[in-house]
Amino acid sequence: MSTSTTTTTTATGNSGTHRAALNAEKAAPLSVSSRPTPNPGPGQVLISVRAVGLNIVDTIMRDMGFMITEYPCVLGSDVAGTILATGTSGVPESFKPGTKVAAFASAFFQHGKPDYGAFQEVVLVSVGGVTLMPETMGWAEAATLPMVVFVALAAWEMLGLDYTYSPAKGSDENKNANKAILIWGAGTGIGTMAVQTAKLMGYTVIATASPGNHDYLKGLGADVVFDYRDAAAAERDILQYVRGRNLAMKNCFFGYGELAPCQNILKELNGENGGAKIAHGPPIPESAKKVDGVDVSFISPSSDEVVREKQFAQWMSVYLRDKLASGEIQPSPEVKIVGKGLESIDSALTELREKGVKCAKPVVVFE
Repeated sequence: MSTSTTTTTTATGNSGTHRAALNAEKAAPLSVSSRPTPNPGPGQVLISVRAVGLNIVDTIMRDMGFMITEYPCVLGSDVAGTILATGTSGVPESFKPGTKVAAFASAFFQHGKPDYGAFQEVVLVSVGGVTLMPETMGWAEAATLPMVVFVALAAWEMLGLDYTYSPAKGSDENKNANKAILIWGAGTGIGTMAVQTAKLMGYTVIATASPGNHDYLKGLGADVVFDYRDAAAAERDILQYVRGRNLAMKNCFFGYGELAPCQNILKELNGENGGAKIAHGPPIPESAKKVDGVDVSFISPSSDEVVREKQFAQWMSVYLRDKLASGEIQPSPEVKIVGKGLESIDSALTELREKGVKCAKPVVVFE
C-alpha cells in the first residue's frame, strides 16, 4: 500500500474545537456541546461529518453503558463525509483532504472514547475503516453502508466462506451453484447486505422477511423469500424448496426473529453431525437453546486489534470500494431521514429503540 506524507493540519476553522452530541453518563440523553478537535496520527484520517447512520447498538450503548469505559463519550459508527486531514504516515494516497468517503467510526471498539464516535461534526477514523464514495452517491446513502457491510462480511468469514469469490460473468462455472444460504430476518439492515453479498458469491439465497419487503429483497438478489411470521410454515416451505432443488445448505445468517426455526431447518438438512452453522447478528439471547449439530456464534471481528484493523481494511478499503465502483453493491436498506443536525440524534435514537425500523436505515444529515 502506498502512503502519503500529508502534514497533519488543524481540522476545523473554529479555533480547534467542534460540536459533538455527548453522552455524559449512562442512561443520560445526548447533549450537544463543544469539544477539542483531535489531530490524526499515523494511519488515521480526520473526517468532516455530513451524515450519520443510526443502529440499535447505539441505543444500547447510550441507555445501558454497553462497552463504555469512560464518560463523557461519543457514540455512533456509520459516517459519510469529507477528509479534512490525514496522519503523517500510513495513509493511502487516494485519501486526500476533500475526498468523499464513507467510514466505520470505532465508537464500539474504542469503548466510547470521544475522538472516535460518529455523532459529532468531526471524527477520527482508522484508514482501514474508510472507503471511497462514488461521486454520484449521496451522503445519506453512503452513511447506510459501513456497519451492514462489516457485519455481513464478518459473518461470512466466521462461517468459513470466501466472500471474495464471485462467478465470472458469462461463465457457467460456479463453485457454489448447488449451495444455498438461509438469511433469516433479511429485512434488517444487516440482512439486506447479507442478501447482496451472498448472491455475489454465487449462492442460492433463501430469505425470510415480512411480506411487504419480499419484492425489495428479491431486487437485491434473494432467489426466494418466505414469511417468517408463521415459523412452522416457513420451516416446511424452506425444507421443501431446498430438497426439491437438491441444494446443500449448511449456513444461516440470522438478522432478526426466532432462532429455533433456523436451528430446526439446518438440523433437519444436515443431521446432528453435519457441521451446520448460524452467524447471529444480534446478541444471542440467554434463553436460546443449543441444538446438536448446529453451532450458533455472535458475529464479531477479531478481538485482536491488529488483526481487526486488517479485516476492516479488506472489508472497507478494498472489497466495498471495488464493489461500489463496479455497481455490484448498492446502499441498502433504503434511507429514512430521521433528523437534521446533532440536536436531533438523541430523539431519533429513542424512536429507534421504541418503534424499531424494518427494511430502512435511519440517517441524520448535517447541513
